[in-house]
Amino acid sequence: MKLDYHDLSEDQFERLVVAICTYLLGEGVQGFSKGPDGGKDARFVGRAERFPSSSAPWEGRMVVQAKHTDLINRKFSEPDFSGDAASSVLSEELPRITRLRAAGELDNYLLFSNRRLAGVAEEKIRKRIATAVGIPDTAVHLFGEESLDQYLTREPAILRWAGISLFDIQPAPDPSDLAQVIRALADGLGVLQAQSTNDTPPPECRITLAEKNLINGLSEEYARLVEKYIKEFDPVRAFLAAPENGTYQRYYEDAAQELEDFIRAHREERHGFDQILDKLLRLLFDRDYDLKANKRLTRTVFYYMYWNCDLGSGGHA
Repeated sequence: MKLDYHDLSEDQFERLVVAICTYLLGEGVQGFSKGPDGGKDARFVGRAERFPSSSAPWEGRMVVQAKHTDLINRKFSEPDFSGDAASSVLSEELPRITRLRAAGELDNYLLFSNRRLAGVAEEKIRKRIATAVGIPDTAVHLFGEESLDQYLTREPAILRWAGISLFDIQPAPDPSDLAQVIRALADGLGVLQAQSTNDTPPPECRITLAEKNLINGLSEEYARLVEKYIKEFDPVRAFLAAPENGTYQRYYEDAAQELEDFIRAHREERHGFDQILDKLLRLLFDRDYDLKANKRLTRTVFYYMYWNCDLGSGGHA
């Protein structure tokens, strides 16, 4: 089983880390509730049961930190996580860890994240932490996606210990299909705009946009925002209608279906439609570089999906 860790909530990920540490260190692992953690999400004091090995276990005060991201395919080596800038995750964390060491609360440090961890990055980050905190680099251990997969395969009961059911995980939409469309549109946008008639006809067999907005509960303010983008829909329509772009039409359809499934799931939770659309756009921007780099174009295609009856209720008369 391959768990998509980015689909976990931050709380679920922290519970998973505590469960893994209980397996590795022992029943004495103490997790903490939400709030300022002071550099630790869990701690353990004593002799570890099986980490790094049962024959040579760690002993002392062990601090555990969990750093979750809902972004896909991220790495420990990326600047936002381990860069030298003061705003990076690691730069912000080091002073907290250092204070724990100075207070006599830390002998060993375990850092978990749902990011991929390469050997070169592992050594660099581990030594940076050890030097800053004043402990041997052998007293620091990093756990990436590869380690998480390893422990869940070795001991499947960890998920149950963490109180996580696969049926409870609310998957966020995969942005990759939409990103394919956005990249292709961005590459040809100049030509498409030059060919645009600025007279985009409405979809066939559709109720009016005002009626659709009413059915979906879209606020007047948000409706005006969507209407501002209508003048930019013609290049999108022309691109998707071109016979040579059949592959991108399929990407578009797959993306629209996944986004619509997300909307339906959250409508059942009785969220407002404006709120759902905003949340969905934020997830798309956060999860894909190309979508974030082309925000206006992404919004254009997103609102086109709604206008074209691919998203939301009340598509046909």
